[in-house]
Amino acid sequence: MKKQIVKQVMIVASVFTIGFTSFTSTYATTLTNPNETKPEYLIQVEEKVTGTVEFIYGKELQLLDTNGKRYHVILSHYTKQEIEAMNIKEGSSITIEGTFISFEDLQDFSYYKIHLPEELTNDDFKKVETLYNLTIELDKQKKWDESMYVWESIHQILEPYYIAAWVPETFVDYFSHYGLKVDENDLTRLEAIYNEHVSLRKSGQVALSDEKMVEFHNILNKYYGDTTYTTPSFLEYMQGIEFEIESQDLLRLETFYNEANSAEANGEWELASEKWVNFHEVLKPYYLANFQAPSFEEFLSFQEFTLTEEDKLAIKPLYEQVVEFDKKGDWESSVTIWDQIHLGLQPYYEAMRPIYMNASQILIDGKSY
Repeated sequence: MKKQIVKQVMIVASVFTIGFTSFTSTYATTLTNPNETKPEYLIQVEEKVTGTVEFIYGKELQLLDTNGKRYHVILSHYTKQEIEAMNIKEGSSITIEGTFISFEDLQDFSYYKIHLPEELTNDDFKKVETLYNLTIELDKQKKWDESMYVWESIHQILEPYYIAAWVPETFVDYFSHYGLKVDENDLTRLEAIYNEHVSLRKSGQVALSDEKMVEFHNILNKYYGDTTYTTPSFLEYMQGIEFEIESQDLLRLETFYNEANSAEANGEWELASEKWVNFHEVLKPYYLANFQAPSFEEFLSFQEFTLTEEDKLAIKPLYEQVVEFDKKGDWESSVTIWDQIHLGLQPYYEAMRPIYMNASQILIDGKSY
C-alpha cells in the first residue's frame, strides 16, 4: 500500500528538498493526518524512476537506470521490518517513487537519525540530536578535535543499544575463521574464554571483554608458528620479473636484497629501507625500458562513461604526453598532465554522481510498498 506522505512546504523555502521523517522549519513538516488536504501549490511533486538495484544497506539502496544514471535512495519512511519484508535483492529491477534531495540535506540530522537504533528512548534521541548538531557547527568552524570529542559522547550514548542488538557468532562459527587446528584442551579453554567475552560485552563490560580476547589470542599464538612467513631466496623473489637483467646488475640486486632482509631480521628498519631503495634504483631503468602503457582507446575503455568526439580530440594528446613522461621516469611532469586530464574529465565524473532521492513508494514485481 502506498505511503500517504503529504508535505507542507514553506513558500519562502520552495526548493526541491525534503527532510526525511522529521523536518525543521527551513524545509517542511510531515502531516500527522494523511487525510488532511492542503492547497495544491503546497504539495511537493514526486518523481518515479525504474532501475536495477546495485546494493542495499540498512535504510539505503542504490539504483542504476537504463540511461546509466545512478540514484541513491533513502528509505527513511520504512521501518527495518518493512524493508526486510520487501526482500530487495541486488540485481533486481524495482521502481521508486519519491522526491529528489540535495547532498547538503544528507548532512542534516534528519538523515543521520535514520541509522539510529529504533529502540532509542526519546531522552537519548534528544541528546544525540543536540550533540550531532553541535558537531556540524564545530566542523564548520574547523574545530576537529572538539568535534571528535562530541562524537565520542554520541558513541557512549548509542553503544548500549548496539550491544543489546548484537547477535554474536557461535564459538564454532567464530573459530572457523582462523583455520587453525588446536589440541582438545586448548579448544575447550578457547571456547570458555570466548563465551566469557560475549557475556561480558553483552553486559556492557567492554574493557573486561577485550581482556578476554587478549587471553584468547595468547593461547593461539603458539599455533601461528606452523604458518610463519619464510623469506624467499633471491632467485625465488626474482621469478616475478619478466624482463632480462644484465649479470652485473643481478649481482648488485642480490647483494641489496640480502642486506635488506638481514637488516629487517635485526630490526634495523632504517637500514633496510635504504637497501630497498638501492634495490629498486637498480631495477628502475629496466621497468622504464619495459613499460607498456595502455593505448588511449584502452584507457577510455576503463571508464564508465563515453567521451564526446571533441573531448577525445582534446584529451588524447594529453594522455600521449603522460605516456612519454612515464617512459622517461619524469613523474612530476606526468602528474601535472594528469591534473589537466582529470580537469577535462570532471564533467563526466560529476554526471556519474548519484542523484539523491527519498522514497515514498516502492514497486517490486507489481506489488506496491
